Amino acid sequence: MIPVVGSTDPAQILKLASAVEMELTRQEWYHLVTVAFGTEMF
Repeated sequence: MIPVVGSTDPAQILKLASAVEMELTRQEWYHLVTVAFGTEMF
């Protein structure tokens, strides 16, 4: 996964760099996808 931070502020980029270390379970990924698309994926 490559996060898109949407900032050119070096301090903000360093703060958000930890996003690459986040680990999600299959259930958490599924929840994010269904919320993002507004529908369950089958």
